[in-house]
Amino acid sequence: MLRDAQNLAVLEYGCGSGSQAFKLDGAGAWVTGIDISSKAVEAASQRSAQLGSSRVRFLEMDAHAMGFDDNSFDRVCGSGILHHLDVEMAIEETTRVLKPNGTAVFFEPLGHNPLINWYRRSTPQLRTADERPLLMTDIRMMGQWFDRVDASFFHLTDLMTVPLRRRPSFTRWAGRAARFDNALFRIAPWSRRYAWIAVLSLSDPI
Repeated sequence: MLRDAQNLAVLEYGCGSGSQAFKLDGAGAWVTGIDISSKAVEAASQRSAQLGSSRVRFLEMDAHAMGFDDNSFDRVCGSGILHHLDVEMAIEETTRVLKPNGTAVFFEPLGHNPLINWYRRSTPQLRTADERPLLMTDIRMMGQWFDRVDASFFHLTDLMTVPLRRRPSFTRWAGRAARFDNALFRIAPWSRRYAWIAVLSLSDPI
């Protein structure tokens, strides 16, 4: 999201507590953050005022039907937001507001791993009713709206190291597991669907 962002017009979906707007501001971008929650917009605007961010603004808006003109942004990004939305509607709107050579970057959970899904069902208090982790069919659908869809996958066996997170050995074991995951995803592409997270880079909107 931050690469070569100098003077780009960037739209961020979801400007709550996990907003990347201020990092984008630091990278020299002009940032518009939207959220359907007025409280999230108010909190982000207050933080912007405290930091004196002159290239950042936050608006209350529905990502399914945005009030921006066509071809308004060089980049669209979001972290853990698409799985709260109607994915196809959101992607269609993304292509509409992007410039012809624009890109979109999203960080999203996947919904194929039965153990992760069991954990999600066991902890409903940690999530909202509208959440639906992405499926591989959602990623393939994005090819209808972008000529290029690049997906990277993260966190499968390294999730087993979470119980060690308070031990000094955690970093070492987590690093080994992450390297194993990378090799597994390369050798056995079918295993990627069982990862926890996908990072999607979408370019050349149709």
